[in-house]
Amino acid sequence: MKTILLASTMLAVLAGTAAARDIVVAQSSDLRSSNPGVNHDGNTDSIILHIVEGLVGYANNGEVKPLLVESVDMAPDGLSYTFKLRGDVKFHNGKPLTADDVVWNWNRYMDPATKWTCLKDFDGNGAAHVTGIKAVDASTVAMTLEKPSAVFLGLMSRPECGYTGIISPDSVAADGTFAKPIGTGPFQWDEWKKGEYVHLAKYDAYVSPKNDGKPDGVVGSKRPLVDGVKFMVIPDASTVKAGLQSGVLDTAEISPISSRSSRTATRPS
Repeated sequence: MKTILLASTMLAVLAGTAAARDIVVAQSSDLRSSNPGVNHDGNTDSIILHIVEGLVGYANNGEVKPLLVESVDMAPDGLSYTFKLRGDVKFHNGKPLTADDVVWNWNRYMDPATKWTCLKDFDGNGAAHVTGIKAVDASTVAMTLEKPSAVFLGLMSRPECGYTGIISPDSVAADGTFAKPIGTGPFQWDEWKKGEYVHLAKYDAYVSPKNDGKPDGVVGSKRPLVDGVKFMVIPDASTVKAGLQSGVLDTAEISPISSRSSRTATRPS
């Protein structure tokens, strides 16, 4: 899984020099879409990760843990799940997260018109067929499955699904078109100059999920330690190298064509 979480890992490394300014990151290609889980690639997933969060997410050891919820309870027969939302989560527009928001998000994802990458995983053509969702009360959501699925929660947590990120209904314009991602993550959408950069701004009201204060995948301690993150589109490796050496760039994703692995480079201190 290729993910970069600046709020917990990369920023921890750069915190000593990054106070009160942006972190500048070089990426080999532009954002494909700001719509979570739609027309994605690795660079797109890395940006969306900072903006949206799902009900659950992956820890470093591969375990799926609560993220926007306090708890997840599975019925003994494995056919229903009850999600209890955290009470301290607000969208970037200041509105609190509610069960109705979760239901709206799921129904939107399951609408073929959304073109969600992971639709077939949940519509009866994949490993987890979700047959219903409802708001039990303002902070509780219930989902039902056609048959038990050991991978249901894991499927929702994947980067290619946009982490099944919960966004505010205000992310969609009155005519139904997607406007911008208004999520719950440590950074919020600011500006996209296509072909050049994407800029995210610190979300001052962000509250990290309960944890032991340490980074742990997408469910551990997450704090926006800088004012913003600027993802620069720089496909040329020599330009990236020069930027790191000069200090114009703070870090860069390097994905060699000849290798399946990727690594992160940072400028010399």
